[in-house]
Amino acid sequence: MPQRRWFRDFDWPLLAVTLVICGLGLLQIYSATLERFQGSWYKQAIYIGLGIILMWIISSIDYHTLMAQVPALYIASVSLLLAVLLIGQRAFGSTRWIRLPGNLHLQVSEFAKLVIILLVARYMTERRTGNLDLKELLKIGGLVLVPMLLIMKEPDLGTALTYLPILAMG
Repeated sequence: MPQRRWFRDFDWPLLAVTLVICGLGLLQIYSATLERFQGSWYKQAIYIGLGIILMWIISSIDYHTLMAQVPALYIASVSLLLAVLLIGQRAFGSTRWIRLPGNLHLQVSEFAKLVIILLVARYMTERRTGNLDLKELLKIGGLVLVPMLLIMKEPDLGTALTYLPILAMG
């Protein structure tokens, strides 16, 4: 029964729009790289497929379980951001990626962005009131500021600045 409910409650229009956008992106990559980089569109199609599989796995997880893991995810993301500064791969004047086997690169700041959204959501949910006093605002602001400063150190100002609206919307 829970599996049937998950199937029924899944956001099918969002998936359809996402697949259409991904399909248009594949067409653009195919037409732009047809003569020189023939495998680019194929590699992108594999990434889209892996992303859809990952989406299905993550969407099947109860969000309460995910929210319970927020402290561990926060510590992991801050640790990985520190690792980027220490062992990250430098390109075009910035160090934003950790090189993984198979010529893959992980941009930790994108993972950390999702963790910050979960962190702010959990903090606001646990408060159960809409009013923040200065002490609470400084506390959640400090938690958001730590990864934000680490990302600015890479330097990646664009990603770091996306943390401000996340905090403001919380």
